[in-house]
Amino acid sequence: MRCSRLCALTFRTGSSEVRGCVSATNIFFAVLFWLAHAVPMKLVASIFDMSLSTFSKCVEPCLAAIITGLSQRTDCAIGFPTSASDIARLEHDFVDCHDDSGRFKFFHGVVGAADGTLIPMHLPRGEEDRVWRTRKGFIGMNALVCVDRSRFIRFLQCGFTGSTHDGTMVAQSALLQRVPEGKYVLFDAGSTPVPHRLLTPFRSSRSGRLRYHLQEFRSDGTGPKNAEELFNLRHSVLRSVVEMAIGVWKLRFEILRRGIPFLDIEKSNQVVIATAYLHNYAISQNTALPTEEDDISPLMPSATARSWFRNATRRTEGHTEGASDEAEDVVVVNRDSRDSPYQQACAWRTAIATEMFADYQTKQRSQAACDKRGIELSRGAEAPFSSQYSAVPRALMAKPGGQTARSGKRRHE
Repeated sequence: MRCSRLCALTFRTGSSEVRGCVSATNIFFAVLFWLAHAVPMKLVASIFDMSLSTFSKCVEPCLAAIITGLSQRTDCAIGFPTSASDIARLEHDFVDCHDDSGRFKFFHGVVGAADGTLIPMHLPRGEEDRVWRTRKGFIGMNALVCVDRSRFIRFLQCGFTGSTHDGTMVAQSALLQRVPEGKYVLFDAGSTPVPHRLLTPFRSSRSGRLRYHLQEFRSDGTGPKNAEELFNLRHSVLRSVVEMAIGVWKLRFEILRRGIPFLDIEKSNQVVIATAYLHNYAISQNTALPTEEDDISPLMPSATARSWFRNATRRTEGHTEGASDEAEDVVVVNRDSRDSPYQQACAWRTAIATEMFADYQTKQRSQAACDKRGIELSRGAEAPFSSQYSAVPRALMAKPGGQTARSGKRRHE
């Protein structure tokens, strides 16, 4: 969407007093700057030559305009497609697009990967800190995100307290209702599987430990030992796209990593949703990712502001999301044998793993036979010439012009 249209939408709900004081373009880029770099509002107002009160009044209508404007565009709206052709294309891109070996063909029907992510925030007065404190010790909210293979956000529900478990978010959200009929999404072990809607990996039990994360297979230096580990390995490879998407989303908007300032819960949700729409828009426009070399400190109006920003960018965030988030999840699984949907989901998952492992073993045996045949051929090439062609008729060994391969002499009629 053109910036001029977004700016017009920004002040459609704003007050006329604010519109008369500051240009819409200036306010729009000030809000984008605030979302991307997470600098204090007072500093943003100083950079864009406006008062703090003016900028504070314009943040909420600008965020609402971004959400309203971009939600009307099909190329960046948050949601799953509705047409059968678009859904089939989504499934093909997720499973078959980059799979020449057929490793992921058993995951037919998957259209997305979901995960929970923690977003730090500063609570306004009156909110209880205890329920918003995350397992990592900081105050924040939990959000449920589902993406496709291109890292496009297809589902987002935020506003959960920081202490909310991922499985609780799945149960209380509308994710499974939004997934197209007959399709499913991948999730980690933080939730129980749902038949033909939510596919989770196998968990370790008292009978033995099962590996799941890619680094576990790399550190052990061995391949999958059974059907469950093979399923977990390929499930992890496919589901890693949601980890990358969340990382890219937070890399574009530092406010999601450093913390949303002292806003009420509704405005904080607006910040998260607006950045998700902008993330989808950036993907649709093939916008390059920001790098650590991008220095905006020369834009700061004073030496004090420039020093503050440099120190803030060098600060190590203790609450930054990392690759080890899932390892800290407290998994709650319903093991009640009378739970029929759970049994159906486990049987569905076991059937996929069994079929996948049978195909894996067949390919392993075929590869071993090819390797053995290759060794035999290499040994045969070292044998004497006469022993290799002892059964070949002499006439077939004759070279053009009547010269035989053995004698090297020209035959005369």
